[in-house]
Amino acid sequence: MAVALPLRRACFCAVAVVGSNVAAIAGDQAPIATVPSAASPQTLTDDWFGTGQDVRNAGLDTRIEWSQFFQGMPDGSGGGAKTWEYGGKWDIQERLDLAKLGFWNGLSVTGQFVSNYGNSVNGIGGSLFPVNAALYFPGIQGADASDLMALYVRQDFGTIASFLIGKLNLVEFARATPLRGGGGVDTFWNVNLATPISGLTPPTVNGAQLRINTQPMSYSLTVFDPVDATNRPLFNDLFEAGVSVMGTATLKTTVAGETGYYGIKGTYSTREGPDLSDVIPSVINGVAITKSGSYYVGISMQQYLVHDPNNSGKGWGVFGEITKADGNPNTLEWSTYFGVGGSSLLPSRPDDRFGVGYFRYGVSNDLKNDLAPIFDLTDESGIEFFYNVAVTPWLRVTADLQFIRPATGSDPSSIYAGLGTYVRF
Repeated sequence: MAVALPLRRACFCAVAVVGSNVAAIAGDQAPIATVPSAASPQTLTDDWFGTGQDVRNAGLDTRIEWSQFFQGMPDGSGGGAKTWEYGGKWDIQERLDLAKLGFWNGLSVTGQFVSNYGNSVNGIGGSLFPVNAALYFPGIQGADASDLMALYVRQDFGTIASFLIGKLNLVEFARATPLRGGGGVDTFWNVNLATPISGLTPPTVNGAQLRINTQPMSYSLTVFDPVDATNRPLFNDLFEAGVSVMGTATLKTTVAGETGYYGIKGTYSTREGPDLSDVIPSVINGVAITKSGSYYVGISMQQYLVHDPNNSGKGWGVFGEITKADGNPNTLEWSTYFGVGGSSLLPSRPDDRFGVGYFRYGVSNDLKNDLAPIFDLTDESGIEFFYNVAVTPWLRVTADLQFIRPATGSDPSSIYAGLGTYVRF
């Protein structure tokens, strides 16, 4: 178990999101990296007490969100007094439209500050990966609990292309995904469904992203520093550890009259990582054995089965993904997830959301074999159910239930249940 603890921390550090792919899949339904304009019935403050549109006309767009989570393990296997925990998240995003301040069209600056508080059940009950993504990014203890998660300049070239440079929050970009959603706030909570893991793409990165939005194909290319930029200064020690490149291509099409998104993606990093076939000798001898060069490829789909013809953002359908990675030094060997989700199936609750998803994370075979003499490491899998009730347009309540088979093998299975609230000011 002594080896398991640093292993768990190392794997947590490898938790990453397929941010660029998520943005490409989102297409024209939820433009990436913008603050959604707050219509008056959609916010607690009635669009900043009626001044919101005037402020946006002047160039400043503000979004403030507050999320709360009460989550625990009802079967009592979570470690005694820490079975149930309460935590919260403040998320403040500002977008400055520089065109309205006299600069050229399409130029903007976006910043996002995130602060977590309280406690979470991440790391309790044997699960190797966070069961609450929202409270994992940027952290929840001490100085790690707050961070400027994003600060970047964006230039739009009409409706065809966009270029972003700076500190990019890929967890935020994941929220634009149709059907599955993302970010762990008001849809799936488990990181394997909320912000799927690649092992190579940190939650926040220092880098640049180019997006090309043509029809029916859209593309993205992201070049970034492979070191996680969370709780680190902008462009700190840029590319000293190597360079990572991520590309995606997404086809937007229709099947039986319903919209679908079908994508391919790939990431390559030159960063060195621990040789996962020699973890035990490295720990015993105190000398790190490393390997350089790691890849990750995958295919994904999101297909609506029912769509509101009067509202492109409402409907439900199926989603899924299959990926393959090198397995050393990437802790990921392969992964998959699939499920059903979207707007509520209840005609009387058109603004509610629901989701049912299954995931399996294939841990590196080299790592399993190396640890086998002292520690039984397996793949991690799980099922998650959630239902999100739109109490008002600005207040949402989520019930979440997860059944996890942990990779650490500390429990044959773990059950996590929780309630969450989301308020938009």
